[in-house]
Amino acid sequence: MLERLNYSISKPSMLGKFINDHFKIVWLYFFIVLVVSSIPLIIARSVQRDFTEGTHRAIHESLRTVFRSDAQIIDGVLTTPNNTAMMVNIGFYTIYINPRQVNAQSFFRFVMHNDTLSLYALNFRVASDTLTNLGLQYYDFNDVSSQNMRRFSNAFESLSLVNSAGLITITVIYDLIVRVGQTLLLVLIAAAFNLRPIPFKYKFKMAMYASTIFLIFTFFAMAFGQGFFTIVGILLMMIYLQKALSRLIPANMPRL
Repeated sequence: MLERLNYSISKPSMLGKFINDHFKIVWLYFFIVLVVSSIPLIIARSVQRDFTEGTHRAIHESLRTVFRSDAQIIDGVLTTPNNTAMMVNIGFYTIYINPRQVNAQSFFRFVMHNDTLSLYALNFRVASDTLTNLGLQYYDFNDVSSQNMRRFSNAFESLSLVNSAGLITITVIYDLIVRVGQTLLLVLIAAAFNLRPIPFKYKFKMAMYASTIFLIFTFFAMAFGQGFFTIVGILLMMIYLQKALSRLIPANMPRL
């Protein structure tokens, strides 16, 4: 594996040496590199247990716009005029106020209904508490003062902290699945649109190894918060794939 890693980073023109690797080896290598390159993301998710200020600000903005209404919480019970339903998407979260129907595809969703605020991960309720316990025994949705809005967002943050370990685990798994999907899509596109007269399965293998440089640069993108590393990684991956395929001669390749 170390030899493959070395060639994938520093000697892409020599990757043809691994053209006959069994796909089990290729996939194992791919997932090892992907998990290791995701360490900054895993650490960030593990450390960040509470809401960021950006999440608080997004909730406050929704209170000024989407949620601003004659709805109130009185004695810990939500009341809305004409049984109005409200919803807004904020990052990973979807917030529902008095919903008639909930989109089960929402990854994380807060649902405020009657006297309860609940947090769901897909179809699983991971935390729930009364509005009174969360500090919302009385609340006026027309009051958009800073103190009032902060009290509202703090209630959501408090509920998310009840099962923070479970939420972190789910979020990390989701992030890894997204990274796998994004990288494999890039691999498929790179292999499919390469014009060299080489069977697709060999181009796919070389693209999987060439994706190492992309994963390394996305590591830097996550570590330093600079998206341009991702663009550089994509460009280098295409160059590395071309170099890897340049040494392959179709007539001398193993038969399918």
